[in-house]
Amino acid sequence: MQYVVDRSGKSNFLIVRRKDWEDIHAKYRKLQKKLEVFQAIREGIQEVKFGATEREATSIIIGLLG
Repeated sequence: MQYVVDRSGKSNFLIVRRKDWEDIHAKYRKLQKKLEVFQAIREGIQEVKFGATEREATSIIIGLLG
């Protein structure tokens, strides 16, 4: 990685090797997918807590696991 600075020494840009960028981006995509799973789990738990019938709860859980 290289920082590009202006005359006053302030960093304005960052140059990243393509391979490093691809690795960073892949990790970001994995984290996004994990976040989506956790959000779905949270929503499912909220539905179960707030009155979903037993059949709806089972359907929600099966949907999360499938």
